Amino acid sequence: MKKIYIIAIISAAICGILLYSFFSGYEKKVGETKTKAENQQKTEMVVVAGKNIKAYTEIKRDMLQLVSVPEGSAHGNAARKIEDVEGRITEREIESGEQILKNKIYEKGSSGTSLSYQLPKGMRAMTIVVDLPQNIAGYMKEGDLIDLISGGKTKKYVICSGVEVLRLGEVTNRGSGMVNTNITLKLTKKQCMTVSSLAESGFSVALWSKSDQTNQQQHR
Repeated sequence: MKKIYIIAIISAAICGILLYSFFSGYEKKVGETKTKAENQQKTEMVVVAGKNIKAYTEIKRDMLQLVSVPEGSAHGNAARKIEDVEGRITEREIESGEQILKNKIYEKGSSGTSLSYQLPKGMRAMTIVVDLPQNIAGYMKEGDLIDLISGGKTKKYVICSGVEVLRLGEVTNRGSGMVNTNITLKLTKKQCMTVSSLAESGFSVALWSKSDQTNQQQHR
């Protein structure tokens, strides 16, 4: 009888050891599986600043890095491709490592940037007061091309031809079929000097046709 108890105790001990080994191995396997799953977490690519970028700066490729982040952690407006960022203008300073947000950069020439960034190299912006016939005042738009006319009472001549209107000011009535407003034009340095010298003579404009504007802009 005593012998049977001893055998039972030994058997129970062996079972305990086997169960312990089984569960220890199971927990280890579960842990390894979990770690492997975490290591295989999905990621996505975002564009970040490779260095500090100042406000109102044209973004160059060497300022950028494409990095991998855990899926779902990227900002909703984060740029995903270098091509979506290169050549754009910063609205504010961007720190190194910061994600580039598409709503915080602008394309050159867009209304979101300072006027100075809309001007091609060598060009100037100049605002003048002009007299406009009422029949064209409501049709002239930003981006249109015009001829700028000035001179004395008896003789008028075109002083600048095919210049672009960058901004239109508020129109006020003057009577006799004319209205008065200020416009900002895209001019060369030489044209600015010419226009400035004739300011006291006053200006009027002639609006180019849309077909002529299209042809002119295609050849610029």
